[in-house]
Amino acid sequence: MPEALTTVPHATDRPDFTEASSTVGLGVVQLEGGYTYTYDSDAVGSTKSHSFPETLLRVGILAEWIEFRIAQNYAEETTTDFGVSRTTETGAEDLYLGIKWGLTAHEGILPEMALITQLTVPSGDDPCTAGVTRPGVVW
Repeated sequence: MPEALTTVPHATDRPDFTEASSTVGLGVVQLEGGYTYTYDSDAVGSTKSHSFPETLLRVGILAEWIEFRIAQNYAEETTTDFGVSRTTETGAEDLYLGIKWGLTAHEGILPEMALITQLTVPSGDDPCTAGVTRPGVVW
């Protein structure tokens, strides 16, 4: 008789505005993608943007609680001054590299937590690059 199938919890980090508190697990490779559209306007103008493919590759390395992350994205932003002008800027954004560290598992009142050490490498197209390496930390 075959063994019973078990399910593995699956949490994604894309597309979103927050990060999951879990890692993918040792030896797991997970490719994520998404699309974000924004629009904002007032009496004098508007801004519209598209962000795609919001690609994030997550790879579990060394232990269940460590993952390597690499991401690439393309952006398009159109700014309109009503009755005056319209400009559109497009290009690849800077390459994102990171490591997610699982800190705690959910036990009782202790929440699951993770820390992401990250940086972007100045590799994007003008005007989508910062032009410098930008380090950061997300808890």
